[in-house]
Amino acid sequence: MIAEITEDGTATVEAKFARVQRLAETHMALFPVPRQLPGLPYLGDAGTGGGLFRAMWADFLAETAELTGVSAFQEISDAYREVSKKWTGVAGLLHEAGVASSRESLHSASKLVHEAAEEEQHLMSRLMELSS
Repeated sequence: MIAEITEDGTATVEAKFARVQRLAETHMALFPVPRQLPGLPYLGDAGTGGGLFRAMWADFLAETAELTGVSAFQEISDAYREVSKKWTGVAGLLHEAGVASSRESLHSASKLVHEAAEEEQHLMSRLMELSS
């Protein structure tokens, strides 16, 4: 563990990033990323914080921004909140498709899944850049 303290008693950037890394490891242990799309209830809320845990992930990134002072983490947090809304929208469309036997709702859900996935790929790339 890096615990470097500056002369004024504040933690160094390295120490802050070490804390963020420990928070990330704890988060991943508590909330592992599903390997396949879970059942419909999890797409909405069902204890996930909303949007397939994306709202919780956004909270984690906002805390990371606060702890490190790196504004890019807040920007990514805000973007994850929008992605969370898309996943919640997918849940609504899938529910609608099931209730109304609507192919249009399924098509819309499919498009929204692709949009969310592309955005998440971009956001994860940004996070990887920040970690290197």
